[in-house]
Amino acid sequence: MHVVRGAGVGYYVGDLVPGRAEQSMVAGESPGEWAGRGCAALGLRGTVEGPIFAEVLAGRDPRVGVALRDARGNRPVSGFDLTFCAPKSVSVLHLLAPRELGTAAVAAHVAAVADALAYVERSGLGVRRSRSGEVQHLAATGAVAAGFVHRTSRALDPHLHSHVVTANVVEGVDGTWSSLDSRRLHLHRRATGAVYDAALRHHLTAAAGVAWHRGPSGGWGVAGV
Repeated sequence: MHVVRGAGVGYYVGDLVPGRAEQSMVAGESPGEWAGRGCAALGLRGTVEGPIFAEVLAGRDPRVGVALRDARGNRPVSGFDLTFCAPKSVSVLHLLAPRELGTAAVAAHVAAVADALAYVERSGLGVRRSRSGEVQHLAATGAVAAGFVHRTSRALDPHLHSHVVTANVVEGVDGTWSSLDSRRLHLHRRATGAVYDAALRHHLTAAAGVAWHRGPSGGWGVAGV
């Protein structure tokens, strides 16, 4: 989990290789897709576009420009980058195995990320309300997030991972928009990672029948890779 400050748009939407990832599934990154139950309330769906993404990270409703959270400080928190990284063996399968297995690997990864985000929305997403000196912790209706699937590292090594950039705006169950409760999000960070890891093994085993082994460091990898 990394804090996103300022606009932060260029890294996610400015360095794509248009069409290359979709056609070859070997290099480049796919365009981002809106994710999370909170997107519907702001009319966000489909492919992420830079200007709209910038408005959301700035804490504004992209349809009318109305602020959804209080502006505080010179470098406000725009969002939180929840990064989900597949084991190296899964990254190798995705980029170097025959197409059918490579497709299964990325599909399992995408499904596992969706499972992890669903866990965040159930358990790790909330708001704080202060009334008459008393602090209340409320649940939220859903995340406003943009998901970006990347296939390689900066060194162009196989590295299948997703950035789920969760904007620092959320609607509480009381119907009020505000910043999210970052302490609650951090509290569920390790559990969210565990959900992703377990879901990835489940989905890839179901799709391709792979077996798994546990390495010396405790991490899981595809047997034989």
